[in-house]
Amino acid sequence: MEGTARFVKTRRRYLMMASCLTLVVALMSIAASPQRVGPPRLLLVDLTCPSYPVSGQSPISLRADVLGTDDDEILKGITFKWNVTEASIVSGQGTRNIVLNPLVKTGVTKIKINVEAEGGPPQLHYEKSCDLTVNSDCSLPAMIDQYSSVSVDEEHKHLDQLAEKLKAGPPESIAYIMVYAGEKACIFESEWRTKRVRAYLTEIHHLSSARVVTVEAGFRKNWTVEIYVQPRPDCGPLPNPTLRAAQAHIQGRCGETR
Repeated sequence: MEGTARFVKTRRRYLMMASCLTLVVALMSIAASPQRVGPPRLLLVDLTCPSYPVSGQSPISLRADVLGTDDDEILKGITFKWNVTEASIVSGQGTRNIVLNPLVKTGVTKIKINVEAEGGPPQLHYEKSCDLTVNSDCSLPAMIDQYSSVSVDEEHKHLDQLAEKLKAGPPESIAYIMVYAGEKACIFESEWRTKRVRAYLTEIHHLSSARVVTVEAGFRKNWTVEIYVQPRPDCGPLPNPTLRAAQAHIQGRCGETR
């Protein structure tokens, strides 16, 4: 009986050692084998034209962007090839920023804009297009107010002043509100801020939604709101972001304390 017990104990010890050896060999094999890599991250060329007409009385600046990476080595190897109709490119061909002049000097025209990114990685979706409506008889709207990094109560004071101005002005006057998310942004910050501004003006001040045009305008160092007023619904301002999307650090949900 004692010999049998000793045999069983020895056999169990042997099996445990064999199992551990098998596990070690398996782990070494995994470490030595090439790691499986997922699909490369998709990169997108981004170009957005405003949904409303813009003034053609001065040169028009447009910006392309690459979404999905903040790798400078990738970005610096990319050149941007622009093609436009009904306009001439004044400067910026080959870069992400161009300045163009409409060829039609009176009335309303539609400029078709296409940009292709060359020299990027294979996963770059390299082309984007949009249509820009230009009214050459329309002057740029005036910026009447701007605020940045203020409390909700302070924001309401700015919007109260805007509502008073609109109510005292022509009934067809329009406010264009450009909303820029900050470098340290919450998720969908510019969308969240535009909804909050629009709700306050239409629900609290009972302004017609047609008189309040909110624009998600991109990114700046600090979140910023610019307010323009146009006496007639002719044309609005162009967004003027100062940061690329990849330069922003986005995390966390937006809340009323921001």
